[in-house]
Amino acid sequence: MSHAGRGETEEEEYQDFRAALIELYNAGKYEEAAGFIEKNYDRFPGKVTNMSFNMALVCKHLEDYERGVGYLRRAHEKGHWFSIYAFEGDFWAPYREVDGFAEVLARNLEMKEAAQKMAKPELEVVLPINHEEGKRYPLFIALHGGGENIENFKPRWTSETMEEEFIVAYVQSSQVSSMDGFTWQNQDMTKQEVREAFERICNEYPVNEDEVIVGGFSSGGYASLVVTFFDVVPVTGFVILCPPMPENITEKEVLEAKAKGIRGTIITTDLDNRVPDQRRMADLFRKTGLQYQFILTPNIGHWYPDDLPEMIDRAIAHIRSG
Repeated sequence: MSHAGRGETEEEEYQDFRAALIELYNAGKYEEAAGFIEKNYDRFPGKVTNMSFNMALVCKHLEDYERGVGYLRRAHEKGHWFSIYAFEGDFWAPYREVDGFAEVLARNLEMKEAAQKMAKPELEVVLPINHEEGKRYPLFIALHGGGENIENFKPRWTSETMEEEFIVAYVQSSQVSSMDGFTWQNQDMTKQEVREAFERICNEYPVNEDEVIVGGFSSGGYASLVVTFFDVVPVTGFVILCPPMPENITEKEVLEAKAKGIRGTIITTDLDNRVPDQRRMADLFRKTGLQYQFILTPNIGHWYPDDLPEMIDRAIAHIRSG
């Protein structure tokens, strides 16, 4: 284990701690893991949610549900709450029978709704490297995945072409999903926020509105499809990674997009659980004649492939080839 005296940040120290905890967890050493969390709980004030959630995970294996609920409450008492997706699935079924767990869920929802009332969309714009005054540039609207924000999405969603040739607008949703994460699943809010961001960007930056590409990961891919097929902004193409499929996109919307010359790329991975839905969307594109690419990356789950920058550049080239 590393210590602050060696110059590491809290984040670096936490990652060291997390790696050691995962090793114990995967080895089935749950009692030892619980002790390890307890010993280090107050060491990472920025990771209260993670520490409490991990303790609840470990306590489930120990069938010590009251202790787990106590740690979830402890996070709430410190002003921290859990992702809206945190307690989904069969794993948490035993907790649902335990006194106090329903109150934890209710309190978590209250805290989420309070955060939602305060949330506002964010925007970060990056100009091309060596950009020239007076020159207009194409725009890439980049939308983070569910549970992400601009800070952790931006380093993952970039490419050589984006950096050199595009004004890139990283838009952060106001749709709260966790303490520092956001999603795009509410279509009406997504349309409004992306439209308003687009109008602001065009007012403040030298955008060539004849070339606008939208793209993103997961929930951001979902939002990109909504933006593209419901005329939210005048896009020329889309680049999406591991997206869920908006169920209200029909042949009508795709034919209208095809008539405008819109082209797109779906990138996914062979272990992504939405591949069947993504293939159905690709089949709709093929049936209607919309020009698209479908790229399946092996040996990875619902995440960013290592060669994503190169894939984004090829997707941009495909859109431009129209």
